[in-house]
Amino acid sequence: MNEVEDRQRAEVFDALGHPTRIAILKALSGNSMGFADLKKAVGIDSSGHLQHHLNKLNGLIKTDEHGKYCLSDQGKDALLTVQTVEKAAVSESKEKEGKHATGAVSNKTFKTVVVLLAILLVISSSIAVFEYNQVSQLQAQMNELKEKLTTGTSVLWKRDFDINMADFAVDDGKAFIMTFGGDLYCLDQQDGRTLWSYNLGGYVTWTHAITVTENKVYAGSRGSVLTCFDEDDGTVLWRFKPNVTSSAASKSPPEFEVSNGSVLVNADGFYVLDAVTGSLLWDSSSYSGFYQALALADNRVLAASMVGAPDYVWFLVSFDANTGQRQWSTQIGHDVGSLVVAEDRIVLWGFYQNQTVFCIDETTGTLLWHFDVGSTVFHPTISGGLVLFGSGNGNFYALNAEDGTIEWTYNSKHTSASSTATAAPMVSDNKVFVGFEAGYVSCLALEDGKLVWSAPVLANVGSLETCDSELFVTSGAFIGVNNVGTNLYKINMDSGSIQWQKVFTYWMLPPACTSNRLYVAADLKVIAYS
Repeated sequence: MNEVEDRQRAEVFDALGHPTRIAILKALSGNSMGFADLKKAVGIDSSGHLQHHLNKLNGLIKTDEHGKYCLSDQGKDALLTVQTVEKAAVSESKEKEGKHATGAVSNKTFKTVVVLLAILLVISSSIAVFEYNQVSQLQAQMNELKEKLTTGTSVLWKRDFDINMADFAVDDGKAFIMTFGGDLYCLDQQDGRTLWSYNLGGYVTWTHAITVTENKVYAGSRGSVLTCFDEDDGTVLWRFKPNVTSSAASKSPPEFEVSNGSVLVNADGFYVLDAVTGSLLWDSSSYSGFYQALALADNRVLAASMVGAPDYVWFLVSFDANTGQRQWSTQIGHDVGSLVVAEDRIVLWGFYQNQTVFCIDETTGTLLWHFDVGSTVFHPTISGGLVLFGSGNGNFYALNAEDGTIEWTYNSKHTSASSTATAAPMVSDNKVFVGFEAGYVSCLALEDGKLVWSAPVLANVGSLETCDSELFVTSGAFIGVNNVGTNLYKINMDSGSIQWQKVFTYWMLPPACTSNRLYVAADLKVIAYS
């Protein structure tokens, strides 16, 4: 009896342990149904309640090519099991009650027998009717399995800060939290107690405000100030305050990155610092014109340069991060948006009207190709020689990183209003994980884009994070959507089965994961799960 079998039994136990979920299986036995039709057929008033039960039936139900719900092969077997138990229960009742038989078994007995048969179904995919004298022995085994499942998602500790959190990170046995009030906390990962704290002052909103690396904590605060702390005791090692003049830069933390011993600070121009001492190495004032830093990657500073008023032509410029020497400059077009760097390629998007993807050779700055989507582009990533991204037209694209040709596309088969891939795709173990506004997560084969599985979630996907063989998905918004709040799902990356779901009242930041713990910042709290 291994852990996988234990988990499978526990999932089926939970799935068939409620009469509403059995009613859903029966409703789908005849034909596929959309969400609204299924809600009406089962007689559930609340959309949230129906979605909860659908999540519990993950693996027993699936969506067809039209996005409607239907039974999977395992779901058909489970329904047959239920029907077998119903017949056996009626026969048992008639035999014992005689003329007084009602033709139905009690809710409690029915529920127990269905669960026991479901467990047998998982082990052998066969159907049998158990004698009632076997119930106590198998029920004890199920209680043990249920306890294992519960222990696997238990809360280790919880810290309430009574204020929103702008950012958080975990590293080397510590958790770091930046609050909206500008307070930086260092917590012990084991029990959540405060190891040290520091008030940076000023109001901070949701942003990337914390980076932890090389035993140092870099924290941004109001006024575009960047402060470097010793990770262990909170000693201030250095502080950099640029001379900013714009209202935005003076009221917010700076954008910054740390890489290869350098720090890039972007605030009314950009600055490159020594990561150890905080000393200024060089800045954009050394060059005429307007420069906006985009990334620090592979010892390069990649910046956007705007020249030629009133028409304004935009260039992408590469500088040596250590010396500031200009390496190359490539004209892009109307403006320069976001970019990602990997596998010696720079992929840019987010231009005017945001409908074109550009790919540039990182070393030479040569424009290799551009791809016109004809619809909004969302969150490209580069993996395995492919440029992967979603679009507002319902397609998810895989382009060849060398020449921009289409390797494959996946169509979500939803309307364009709900088919947008809202979160940056995640690539792991030759699979691509994509989250959509339509309220589901899809797993695609990296090689050919074939659908591996699709898992329904309650609202539009906000973030995808991988940890070991699990996928953590947030869905919803900062403020509750349709009174469902923000949700956190744990999904098995191989099967797509939902392991568990947590619901928060308002909002949450993307979770952080270590080898055996999950850290969540939500509802003014930081929570550590085992």
